[in-house]
Amino acid sequence: MFVFINTISLFHNLKSIALKEYKVEGVNIGNNSIEQQTLKKTSVELKLKQLQLNALLQITEAINQNFTKNQLLSIYEFVLRNQLKIRSLLLWVNDGGTWTPALRFGFVNDENLMNVTKALQSGETIESSIAKFEGLSANFQDIIPVFHKDKPLAYACIGNSKDDFNSIDYREAFSPFVRTVTNIVVVALENKRLAKDSIKQAGIKKELALAAEMQGMLFPKKLPNLDNIEMSAVYLPHQEIGGDYYDFIRISEHEYITVMADVSGKGIAAALLMSNFQATLHALKKHFTNLKDLVQQLNKSVIRSANGEKFITLFICKFNNKTLEFEYINAGHNPPMLYLNKQVHLLEEGTTGLGMFDDLPFINMGRFVARRGFDYVLACYTDGVVELENDHGNHFGMERLQKLLIEHSRNMGVHQLQNELIDQLNSFKGKQNFVDDIAILLCKCKF
Repeated sequence: MFVFINTISLFHNLKSIALKEYKVEGVNIGNNSIEQQTLKKTSVELKLKQLQLNALLQITEAINQNFTKNQLLSIYEFVLRNQLKIRSLLLWVNDGGTWTPALRFGFVNDENLMNVTKALQSGETIESSIAKFEGLSANFQDIIPVFHKDKPLAYACIGNSKDDFNSIDYREAFSPFVRTVTNIVVVALENKRLAKDSIKQAGIKKELALAAEMQGMLFPKKLPNLDNIEMSAVYLPHQEIGGDYYDFIRISEHEYITVMADVSGKGIAAALLMSNFQATLHALKKHFTNLKDLVQQLNKSVIRSANGEKFITLFICKFNNKTLEFEYINAGHNPPMLYLNKQVHLLEEGTTGLGMFDDLPFINMGRFVARRGFDYVLACYTDGVVELENDHGNHFGMERLQKLLIEHSRNMGVHQLQNELIDQLNSFKGKQNFVDDIAILLCKCKF
């Protein structure tokens, strides 16, 4: 929302004043000097009004022609310094929450100027700040605050005038016009800042939309339907874009890979790193059938892409649908849970997160063979699930997730199980927002 000020009525008011015929009544008391002084004062006042009108025309024309910030400030300085003969000025502007001395002339006390700026940045008013520095404030005749609603936009500290305007009282002749010009210039600067921020935000929003679309392409469009494997997955982004990723990849007639990963950090950088990771995984899946070798290569890829600035936690498992052999490596990820026969097993064997070390210091691989006649439920998730907080600051935690699997794995399909988990998460958090992305991948195997 831009800030508006009525310059049209101001223009006409000044015009009528400038064109007004000043009539001086002579005072015939034997002293012609009184009449001469009155005439001189009237002449100066008329000259001042004419200058004010010309100054207003210059400034409004500059605004209409969309002059730059520096150009507007130069015109503002010229009007005050050269036309109105203002000796000194300090103009502090609130530039999106940061107070900066946008314009100064006539003052040489840099230390005091810096002290006032620091005081403003700490939240103090200009009046209370300058009051601390008598050497700086001694030359001020006026302090002009510019507000939009309750938001301070600027403070202008005006010094003395000089030359032929000394015969006029500043507050009577200068102050109203200087305040008006200052308001017009500051509002124009604020509108420029808002317009620039609006363009910037539109660009960021477009980039985020493209990145979110790109991230959506990471997830499989459709999970496969197998005779003995039922799958369901969901991704709930905390922001428009994040760094979570899950996948289910077929690598041979009977072998499949399940993946759950999470990038440290969020935003576009995280999405780009995960996009590169997904492409690398799909490129390497047939060349490195051994999970240890595959994870080593993935670690090297993350090192090259992230330069040590980010890392990826990963859970990856390979399952043979014919031999029922199950292998997995957990690279620093939240341990997935495997439900079997009313018990939940944590899948923790593995290594460190990818991208933390040039060479992984160790790799342990978990193995087991599934038994026929049993139902298995594999629950993979990112930390947004277990770290979700409620109104009392408590985490959802792993115990609640384990309890849900034990109570519902046998009598619910994975879609119902997923919906039950999301319902519990929403109920648990109460009025709190989701603090992180949430990705869930559930697999139910019947042999």
